[in-house]
Amino acid sequence: MPLILTIEEFREHVSVNVATDIQTLQADVLLVEDEQIKKLLGYAFYEELLQKYEEGTLSDLQDKLLKKLQNAIANLAAAEFLPMANVQIDDRGAHVFSTDTEKPAFQWQIKMIQRQLQRKGFNAMERVLEFLEENIDNEDFSAWAESEVSTVYRQYLINRTTEFNEHYSIGNSRLTFLYLLPFLKKMERFSLEPVLGTALFEELQEQIKDKDLTPDNTRLLELFVQPALAHLVVTKALTSGGFAFQGEALLVNLLEDTDSGTKSTAVDNEKRLQAKVQEAWNDGQAYLMKLKEYLNTNASATKYASYYNSNLYVKPGEQLNVVYRNPTNSKTFAAL
Repeated sequence: MPLILTIEEFREHVSVNVATDIQTLQADVLLVEDEQIKKLLGYAFYEELLQKYEEGTLSDLQDKLLKKLQNAIANLAAAEFLPMANVQIDDRGAHVFSTDTEKPAFQWQIKMIQRQLQRKGFNAMERVLEFLEENIDNEDFSAWAESEVSTVYRQYLINRTTEFNEHYSIGNSRLTFLYLLPFLKKMERFSLEPVLGTALFEELQEQIKDKDLTPDNTRLLELFVQPALAHLVVTKALTSGGFAFQGEALLVNLLEDTDSGTKSTAVDNEKRLQAKVQEAWNDGQAYLMKLKEYLNTNASATKYASYYNSNLYVKPGEQLNVVYRNPTNSKTFAAL
């Protein structure tokens, strides 16, 4: 059984035709719960929540969580259902539903609505995660707090959509953030660990996971590490394709537009993209330099000791070798 049992619950979050019943949408609801919600909650907590929902024994706090989950489920399920909504399948094949008074939506309209539903659904998942984190010590959420999934979302140096968005705009889109995670994981190892040193890098990881960051490490993260990482991740993502700008916000582009515009527009877009790549890379490198300067200036036997005791530490006033690397495929070159 799913976490949405009635069409009325579904309509609280997504407007659907009055003739639609929950059975029509149930397959997509279950799909979303299998692919997204169980991963977010963990199997044990998902089953506990589902059982209490069916029995009507949810606590007030669990009921608030359920409403947030239903918001995510309904929007993502609607996005899954939408392409098939106008299609009828029988022994003669697939047919598009159309009458004299009702016509199917155009493809671009379906894509636009899908984007909106996906954005709302994944952003709702972000709010679920925030709610769980805020109440992690409450006994109502103990099954989640004691599971491995509760720490999965604290394994990186940037773990929240909002954290990333503070340093580089992604439109507060959790979907975009999720698609950036492979690049983030790579750039942590390739760009941040060599500057921080393995000992300090792992110290930050462990404190983030345990939610016991020291004030000094919090400052290091917020002022230098996270800004550097966000900009370098954007550089890597942009050169890989699959992302586009909407205004100044970087967003994942899952549904490719069929109308690519004129040739001159395409050239202008490519120039803008290259400029954004170079700008993000330059800013990322600048933050890395500031990070190293800050550590060398402030590290001591009692402050940032893991860095101070490493071979990366350079005493202030001594020669510091700085290497500037250009982004892959960049047409602009610079060196210090």
